[in-house]
Amino acid sequence: MYDATTHRQPAGSNTYRHDTTLRSRPDIRLTRSDRLRIEALLRDGVLRHSPAPALLEGLLRHKLRFSCEAEDPAPADRVTTERRVTFMISGGGARTGILCLRELCDSATDTPCLQVASLLGATLLGMRVQQKSPLLQEDGQIATVVVLAVGPSAKPAPTQTVPA
Repeated sequence: MYDATTHRQPAGSNTYRHDTTLRSRPDIRLTRSDRLRIEALLRDGVLRHSPAPALLEGLLRHKLRFSCEAEDPAPADRVTTERRVTFMISGGGARTGILCLRELCDSATDTPCLQVASLLGATLLGMRVQQKSPLLQEDGQIATVVVLAVGPSAKPAPTQTVPA
């Protein structure tokens, strides 16, 4: 068995035990609906038209493979599509946007749309408040993004009629 204190294997051992527990995985949780949306983006070839499509496709496939499932609806502190997210990139100022898919962007709001089919949007998807993550950038640099707040989108809720 591998000895973690000396980083050596015992004599005669030819196996290496790698820690594959959830402790080494980031706390990324995707709702079932977000998983289905990502799979559709990958299947339909929408990412071909985005900047850095190979990086973006790899990031989304990684999220599908290593994320845990979040309950639907997701907790209020979890970034999902159609939610308003406030974030900061590498010590810059706070920015806010609504995480959305290309076909679901609502231009009626004053808040910018953050496309899931972008490196920033794909990175934010599934994160929680106060969580940090490396952010791949189109120029090959790596920044850090931190989620500051998550809230509902600015879309008005459907009105309900009360029977008389």
